[in-house]
Amino acid sequence: MFNDMALQVEDTSYLLLLPLLVCCMLPMIMRMFRKPSPSTAAITELDTWFTSYGINEAFDMVKDHVSRWRSQKEIEPASKSKFSLFGSKPPPERFVASESIPPRLLKFSDPVEGDLTFEFTETEAGGTAIRVNYHPHLKDRVQKMRASFPLKVPFVAGTPCATCGKPVLPEFNICPFCGQRIK
Repeated sequence: MFNDMALQVEDTSYLLLLPLLVCCMLPMIMRMFRKPSPSTAAITELDTWFTSYGINEAFDMVKDHVSRWRSQKEIEPASKSKFSLFGSKPPPERFVASESIPPRLLKFSDPVEGDLTFEFTETEAGGTAIRVNYHPHLKDRVQKMRASFPLKVPFVAGTPCATCGKPVLPEFNICPFCGQRIK
């Protein structure tokens, strides 16, 4: 009888250890599914495009795009817990301008998707070159913004192609844009 009782105590003690083990492992499990914080991740991507807008107009267009990102409400899973003692904290402010030097530089910081830096340069033939340095989480947003700008092909020294009219370097035998043989 004493052995049966000792065996029952050992079985229940193992059952009490299970919730303790789960509680200890929970922070490690949660870290595996969390996005890396933008401040710790040094990986960034770079993109450059040319637009026919002037430098001031391009600066304002980018500023408007980012302000629309700030106002968009993304659907996020509810993080409210029934067991929360302190309630939920308000969501962090998104896409805050950390530096602005009109019309040359715009820097934004976002605690969720990472940092974003725009540099604007006027081109000699008119238009603006926009260079953006961003965290990979923002790639989709940046590509959609780029698609909304009118594209301008910068002038390159060379003769125009007879078929498409784009400048081709003298050493080319075939137009890289349309594939037409150059005389």
